[in-house]
Amino acid sequence: SSMEGKTGAVIASNPINGEILAFYSAPSFDPNAFIKGINIETILEDKRLPLFDRVIGGVYPPGSTFKIITSVAGLETKAVEASTQY
Repeated sequence: SSMEGKTGAVIASNPINGEILAFYSAPSFDPNAFIKGINIETILEDKRLPLFDRVIGGVYPPGSTFKIITSVAGLETKAVEASTQY
């Protein structure tokens, strides 16, 4: 997985209708550990908080999404051109 060893969230959605195609929160955990009673303390005490669902519970700044809006506004008002670089 490209999220191996990382902390964060990934959401994939259909831009046409907003349908959620996939979401993933990292680090994750094996839910079977709770059924089998294996390594439960390790999961509960993990400082990386694998039980916290970062997709629905995380609060993140609107980074790249907002860049698209400001870029389009700049193009529409002719404040920047397609070849403008920052």
